[in-house]
Amino acid sequence: MLASTNIYKSAHVAVGYSFTQIPTSTFEALDVDISNDAALEDLIERKIFDVSSKGDLTVQLISSNEEESRILEIPEESPLLLSELILFNHAHQAFSRCKFYMLPKFYKMKFQI
Repeated sequence: MLASTNIYKSAHVAVGYSFTQIPTSTFEALDVDISNDAALEDLIERKIFDVSSKGDLTVQLISSNEEESRILEIPEESPLLLSELILFNHAHQAFSRCKFYMLPKFYKMKFQI
């Protein structure tokens, strides 16, 4: 299992971060060289989204725990927007989980229905 954390900053201030999990079986299926840092970065930031057939997205308001607070340098119990995305391949099998933790004051979510 590959687990990756990316911190997003604006003017040197953490405004959010993502936590992505990808099973090792995905590396072979997508022909990703795990010894190549650029290939792994491309997998996490682009390829998993390009090859997915669909995703299930859940959005909720949460209170930050110790780990989230440490990463974002905020007090515990601070409000966070959590978007969790489960990606599915063309065989309708889940193959990646992406969690995005965002400070609400820096983000506006818009949905078209």
